[in-house]
Amino acid sequence: MLINVLVAGCVLGGVYAIVASGLSLIFGVMRVVNFAHGQFLMIGMYLVFWTNTLLGWPVYVTSVVVIPALFILGWLSEKFVVEPVIHADSSAQLLTTFGLGLGIQYIVAILWTETPRSVNVPVHTFAIGSVQFSTTDFVTMGGVIVTFLILYGILNGTKLGTMIRAVSQNPTAARLTGIKVSRINALTFGIGTALVGVAAVLLMPTYNVYPDVGSVFTVVAFITVIMGGFGSLRGAFVAAVILGVLDSVFGVYISNTLAQALTFLVFIIVLFIRPRGLFGQEARL
Repeated sequence: MLINVLVAGCVLGGVYAIVASGLSLIFGVMRVVNFAHGQFLMIGMYLVFWTNTLLGWPVYVTSVVVIPALFILGWLSEKFVVEPVIHADSSAQLLTTFGLGLGIQYIVAILWTETPRSVNVPVHTFAIGSVQFSTTDFVTMGGVIVTFLILYGILNGTKLGTMIRAVSQNPTAARLTGIKVSRINALTFGIGTALVGVAAVLLMPTYNVYPDVGSVFTVVAFITVIMGGFGSLRGAFVAAVILGVLDSVFGVYISNTLAQALTFLVFIIVLFIRPRGLFGQEARL
C-alpha cells in the first residue's frame, strides 16, 4: 500500500513540477509573477477535451495541437498584455496578470458553463511484484521525464537557451551584446505557457476540467515555486515531487480533507527553516 501511494505521489508531483517549472522559468527570466498561469492550464485542458470530443483524436495525440496553441497564446499574452507593464512596479504586474486570468476564467464560464467535463481513456493496470501500476502512470511519468530533458536541452544546449540565461542573469548586459530582450521575454513566456499545455494533456485522463480548475493548480504552483526557491527550476522540480508525495500520503493515511492543510503546514515549516527556499533563491512573495 505504501509503495503504491508513493508511486501515485511521484506521478502527481511530476505534473505539479511541469506546471511550476513554467511559472519559475517566467519569473526567473522576466521577474514577472504570472497569476494567469493556472487559467492557461485550464485553457489547455479544454483544448484537449474539445479536440478529443469533436475530432475524435486520442487524448495524448492532442498534444500536437495543444502545446503549440498554448505557446502562441503565451507569446501573444506577453506581447500585448505583459510587455506594456514589464517595467512598472510589481503591484501593476500582479494586477495585470491577475486580471488576465480572471478575464479568461469568466469568458470560459460564459462559453462552456461551469459543468465539469472529462475524457475517456482506456486504463490498464498491472503489477510489478506487489506494486500496482496503470498505463496512465507510465505515460505521465514518461511525459514528465521527456519534458524536462527537452527543457534542459533547450536551456543548456541551444543558442536560444544561452540568450534566455543571459537575460535572466543581467538583461541590461544582454541588451548591450545585441540580444533582443523583448523577443526573449516573449519566447520565454511562450515556453512557460507551453509547459502547462504539456501538463494539461497529462492531467486530462484523470481530472475533470471546469472554469475554476486553474485556480487550484495556481495555488499549488506558487507553493511549489516558493518552496523550491523562486527562479530555480531544480527547486521547483524537487518541491513538486515532495508536495505530490505528501498529498498522496496524507490523503490515504490521514484524511483527504486535511491533506491540503497538512501540506501547507509542511510548506510553512520548510520556509521557516530555509526562508529563501530549498535551493537558496530569494522568495519574492
